[in-house]
Amino acid sequence: PIFPQFKNLELSDKREIEKITSQFPPYSDFNFISLWSWNIKDEMRLSILNGNLVVRFTDYLSGKPFYSFLGNNKVNETVEELLEFTKKEGVKPLLRLVPDMVSKNLDLKTYSLEEDPDHFDYIYKNEYLANYSGNKFKNKRCLYNKFKNSYPNARILIDKTIEPKTIEDILKLDEKWAKHKVEKLVNFDIKNEIQAVKRFFLAFDKFENSKFLFLCLYVEKELVGFSISSIINQDYVLCHFTKGDIKYGGVYEYMLKNYAQNISKISHFMNYEQDLGLSSLRFSKNSFRPASFLKKYVIVKL
Repeated sequence: PIFPQFKNLELSDKREIEKITSQFPPYSDFNFISLWSWNIKDEMRLSILNGNLVVRFTDYLSGKPFYSFLGNNKVNETVEELLEFTKKEGVKPLLRLVPDMVSKNLDLKTYSLEEDPDHFDYIYKNEYLANYSGNKFKNKRCLYNKFKNSYPNARILIDKTIEPKTIEDILKLDEKWAKHKVEKLVNFDIKNEIQAVKRFFLAFDKFENSKFLFLCLYVEKELVGFSISSIINQDYVLCHFTKGDIKYGGVYEYMLKNYAQNISKISHFMNYEQDLGLSSLRFSKNSFRPASFLKKYVIVKL
């Protein structure tokens, strides 16, 4: 609907959303699969303003509502209307997760633009992860070899489809991962992460024109890691969920190298999404040496 009308997010919105998102780099927050999976409380709302996609999000950590938009049409008018709307709605008068290209058209005498590094998308070059070559990947090579030598019978399956039994195994590993994380993460509702994976699997076979890649890593008959990605285009694969059982040392290094070797034939880059300001996640994602970031900003009126 046209702003200020909003609608709930539905599966049937995918085509319209992708008409807009396909014009820009794949910012993870606006990707339809991501929008759907993380719409856990059914509170996400959509609108169109000046041909831009407007989304009423809820914060991944706190659950509080905020607004953002994707597009480069009438940027200053769009920002002004949205900020006025937030005031009327009683939401904090700022815009978040605003993609980089908006900043190039923003009137900086009227609005403040602040980088939001907690939500930058990490972009990896698949060729680099596929090889782990050079000094900066020395630690990754060691961990990869540690896993390979410790578990010579490990099997990796990468496929475009997935069996119901494998989905069960993934959900079990996700629960196991969550139990380990609960002790470590403050301010992070781990249930949201589990629900997002479940929501994905409840609808993944209904996503029209989506190409998925499922990676499953087994040691003997036990699933010890998985990754779920969608192929965006020849440039990008977007990684939605990746989990590993860290009692198997080097599990992430082993998965990512094998994954990158497979997808480097399809796409040049992997979007590994944001770190949400969680220090352990930031350390881990930086350790794989991002080639670049898709930057996002917070906008407020001066």
